[in-house]
Amino acid sequence: MYCNNCGKHNPEGSKFCQHCGIKFNEHHATSEHTQVEHDASSELLTSDTTPYPYVISISKLIILSIATFSIYDIYWFYKQWKSFKAERDLKVTPWARALFATLMSYSLFKEVSKAIKSLDKTRGLEAGGLAIAYFILVALWRLPDPWWWLSMLSVLPLIPVQNTINSYWEQKYGDKVVKSGFGAWNWIWTIIGGIVIILALYGTFGSDLTESTSTGVDTSTGTYNTSTSGLSAFKESYKTSFIESCNESADVDSSQYCGCLADYMVNNYTEAQLTQITEEYNRTQETPQELEDGASSCISQ
Repeated sequence: MYCNNCGKHNPEGSKFCQHCGIKFNEHHATSEHTQVEHDASSELLTSDTTPYPYVISISKLIILSIATFSIYDIYWFYKQWKSFKAERDLKVTPWARALFATLMSYSLFKEVSKAIKSLDKTRGLEAGGLAIAYFILVALWRLPDPWWWLSMLSVLPLIPVQNTINSYWEQKYGDKVVKSGFGAWNWIWTIIGGIVIILALYGTFGSDLTESTSTGVDTSTGTYNTSTSGLSAFKESYKTSFIESCNESADVDSSQYCGCLADYMVNNYTEAQLTQITEEYNRTQETPQELEDGASSCISQ
């Protein structure tokens, strides 16, 4: 039975509402049968109307998930838990389950599978497999550049779930269910997210591209391009000093060789390693193995 004061569900035969405390009588409670009839007779069902069906397009799910770096997924889980709590009288706290979505995804996917099977026994979801896939993909954000970008694929396991959810609500309530469209705030978040993604992509791949195209043999002159654009300040200084020292110690024109060797060192070793190599050379006056490897590489080119 449902309380006419707060609209919350209560066990049949209750004398008081468990949620607002009002005493039930013939005017303050509605039976489940009457509530179902009321829902069925309503003209439209939106995500703000009991039982809050969150029906969205797959394109909206993908765009918002990627544009917000999967932050939208938390909202998506909250909306789905809220709707299935109202629809199936689940004893859950939607916002808490949404915050721990990676751990609670299996229970939601299982509820979705149960719901669709109640209408069509031939339908269902592989809840366990989808939950494991979602957990693994979300965890990929811990990977170093550029592999953490794979975590953006965490939306993929949600696609069959959303398709099943859409099918469930449409089968149960037909054309009375209103699909949640792409609103103004969705566009704002998409635009902001798109800008952030472009900047993040440039930060991940742009500097490497700039560095790789700023060095090499200049085909027009046959000399080595020693531009340091794209390098850190330390590596720029290291490279300039290395080339000057290399050219001074050579008896013949060695600009191409010295430039190649300098590139090899700054591209293959970190700042800490370069410092250690330099200190070792100054201490022992012996050519480090790293320089010998670089020399072999440049000679073979």
